[in-house]
Amino acid sequence: MELIKTKTDLNLAQEMLKEYPRTKWFARISFAIVIILALKELYELIIK
Repeated sequence: MELIKTKTDLNLAQEMLKEYPRTKWFARISFAIVIILALKELYELIIK
């Protein structure tokens, strides 16, 4: 039973490492979008 659990944990860890670079890029792009939208809102607030 313990061997099956260890093997499953290893498989899950390997899948997470495969998805990590993609997730990191999604986070970077999302952060850039947030910064752009925040600057847009500040610009509109200052202009009005």
